[in-house]
Amino acid sequence: MRNKYRTVCARSSATDAKNTVASYKCAKNWSGSSASMEQDVIVEGFLQSIGMRGLVYRSLIADGDSSVHIKLIDAMPYGTTRQVEKVESQNHICRNYISNVRDLYSNTKLGSDELRSYLKARIMRLRTDVISAIKYRKKQSEDKYYLSIKELRKDILNSPFYVLGGHSKCSERHYFCDGLPKPEKLTW
Repeated sequence: MRNKYRTVCARSSATDAKNTVASYKCAKNWSGSSASMEQDVIVEGFLQSIGMRGLVYRSLIADGDSSVHIKLIDAMPYGTTRQVEKVESQNHICRNYISNVRDLYSNTKLGSDELRSYLKARIMRLRTDVISAIKYRKKQSEDKYYLSIKELRKDILNSPFYVLGGHSKCSERHYFCDGLPKPEKLTW
């Protein structure tokens, strides 16, 4: 447990020393940043996992921030032969993607009102397509891991074109779409 701030400690230091309770022991034990506190707690959990639980954690599910993973690599909780793998959370990828799409359709300086409304109406479809791409790329073999990440990036970048009716790049993404024009036509 890490405590960065304790109300009782802050109040006692602000008042006269005569008014502080002599038996009180301050539980504040962290003076660094909140981000470094998170890193320290997680690393300590990994370091104590074998002794406390008899477990070796193979992976860490994380968001795009890799600072915790870097600290784990430095700490080597399971020695030099077994590294903890970082797994990017599907939820974080989708949340960041959809947040950026919302920024696009909220910006009145970009595109026509009709285009932005069309995009807004299909936001869940965009999310579904990204989840489908993640699931597909996740099934690819471990030896092609970096290639599948590269391909996932292309899939995600292509998804708005696909959802908005542009299928020219879909033939490259053959698992997703055959690249043939679809019946729905855009009118803007």
